[in-house]
Amino acid sequence: MAAVETGIARLDQALTGGYHSGKLSLVYGEEKSGKTSLALQASISAVRTGMKVVWIDCGGYLHPERAFQVLSHGQADGTKMVLSAPRDFEEQTRTIETLPLRLPDETGLLVFENFNVLHRVQGPLQVEKQRRMFKDLNFQLAYLRELVSLRGLPLIVTAQVHEALAQRNECGETTLPAASRIAMYWADVILRTKNWSMPTLKLVSVEKGGKTKVADILFRITESGVSGAGSSP
Repeated sequence: MAAVETGIARLDQALTGGYHSGKLSLVYGEEKSGKTSLALQASISAVRTGMKVVWIDCGGYLHPERAFQVLSHGQADGTKMVLSAPRDFEEQTRTIETLPLRLPDETGLLVFENFNVLHRVQGPLQVEKQRRMFKDLNFQLAYLRELVSLRGLPLIVTAQVHEALAQRNECGETTLPAASRIAMYWADVILRTKNWSMPTLKLVSVEKGGKTKVADILFRITESGVSGAGSSP
């Protein structure tokens, strides 16, 4: 199966074609920095080739109407997207465990959006419960990575990271929350998104998995997905 194109020429070039089968691509960044739009554009690319998209929305942020609208504007059949929205962290785990039984034969892309949201909404937890939850997150990502490797599917995982949650270690280096570090461990490809001065323009950089590390590719969010907008100054 050919790679699923990102919709941004420079990013496709850096990733040697786009999101590849059997690989976990992590897209992380601050709120409203284009993560969902990148995943929707990949969905358009997959559907245009006749494939279906299975989308697990762990944050419950993606309204089906918006997904179908974007796919329609991108000249892709919105009925080819299978949406699932776990209501809590335990249901998130069950949804992932039963995926092998529910994946349509024509599946060409799996999206696991906002994987780190439902464990955060639990609020302050005792150390032991936090430990079990991080163990479950580790299991979920390992399971998904094995699944797409066996099925030959591209997997996009998105994670929202607030700058305020980042911490400095004893060496003065910025460290991300544990859930994000778990995802980075399992990821074959890591893309970071950032906001730009204009609301419809965003930045994406390749931190891992490209043929070269590429920083700050500008892209534009449109009604029909995303499009390249050059490089930042």
